[in-house]
Amino acid sequence: LTANEQSIVVYKFQSDVNAARLALKNDDPASSRQALNFVKSDLAALEETGIDADAISGFEVRINEALSNLETDPQKSEEAMDTLYSNLLLLINNL
Repeated sequence: LTANEQSIVVYKFQSDVNAARLALKNDDPASSRQALNFVKSDLAALEETGIDADAISGFEVRINEALSNLETDPQKSEEAMDTLYSNLLLLINNL
C-alpha cells in the first residue's frame, strides 16, 4: 500500500478508538464494545498494510484489556483505551 492508503487505515483506527472511549465515558459499554470490535478489525487491516510489527506492538493487548474490563472494571478499560490512543498518536507522528 502507499503511504496515503496506510494513513487512511490508521486514521480510521484512531476514529474508532475515539468512539470507543467516548461511549465508555458516556456510560455506554455496549456501544464501546461495538467500537472496540471495529478497532480489532482496524488493527487487522493495519497489519495487512505491511507496517512494522514493532510499530504496533502492544496494540492487541490493549484492545483485549479494554474489551475484557468494560463491564467489570470500566476504569481499567478506559486506561487501556487511553494508552492505546497515546500509542496510536505516536505511530501517526512517525509514519
